[in-house]
Amino acid sequence: MGIDYYNILKVNRNASDEDLKKAYRRLAMIWHPDKNTNKQEAEAKFRQISEAYDHLSQNGYAVEVLERFCTMNNDNNLSMDRYSLASAITACAGIASLELGEQIFARATIIGVDSDQVIATSLIDFYCKCGLVRNGQKIFDQITKFDEVVWNSMLVGYTTNGFGVEALALFQEMRGVNVTPNEVTFTAVLSTCDHCGLVEEGKKWFYIMKNEYCINPGIEHYSCMIDLFARAGCLKESIDLIDEIPFQSDATMWSAVLERIIELDPRNFGALVQLSGVMASTGDWKESALARH
Repeated sequence: MGIDYYNILKVNRNASDEDLKKAYRRLAMIWHPDKNTNKQEAEAKFRQISEAYDHLSQNGYAVEVLERFCTMNNDNNLSMDRYSLASAITACAGIASLELGEQIFARATIIGVDSDQVIATSLIDFYCKCGLVRNGQKIFDQITKFDEVVWNSMLVGYTTNGFGVEALALFQEMRGVNVTPNEVTFTAVLSTCDHCGLVEEGKKWFYIMKNEYCINPGIEHYSCMIDLFARAGCLKESIDLIDEIPFQSDATMWSAVLERIIELDPRNFGALVQLSGVMASTGDWKESALARH
């Protein structure tokens, strides 16, 4: 399980494209960095909102942002700031357009904002989503890193591209220079532990997240840990953790556990029936039928 993008945009899971667009525009206006005194918080929120819309709107966000960028680029009366350039680069990441993204970065270089952290963070995200992790790493190594946002961008890039060793090493480096990790940081770290099968490492960071940094685990953190336990065959730990969740668990959590039980014991018909019910509850009737047979 990843980040709950519906919750970020404050929309229902059956929201239409028009609903998503309205939610994005409203929240982007509220959290635009130029309209907030706490620019660091606003920048992080603005990027989070843009990413959520990008994931949910079937590239609607990317098209809309790039159309706006082209309008600004062709109209000398419209100023182009670092946020519009960063949004355009992020949009290129959403559609994996390497050539266009690099053209926009060239424009940022021309107007002298290429070393800006907002631009650099978007560029790291862009290269990593295009699969060019080393390009993103090169940008990361060259810039001054003021806060956790740019660290998170590189960390998530490593995680999503399967660079588990590099991700955990970067996290340790981040802590070593006293940059405080946040919820996004720990989602990436726990996801890395999950995909690398590092049970003890995952348990350690989950504990530290709660007790050292006082971060209440969200659904994405619980999901990573439950899947980590299930993959490792630690089914009791998975079920115990589901029972500890202070909010309603979702079907994906239970399916991870039940699928592992069935893998270990294909004749466990009780688990098969339960898995079928879980799939049906999500509307996945095809998988529900397959589970029963």
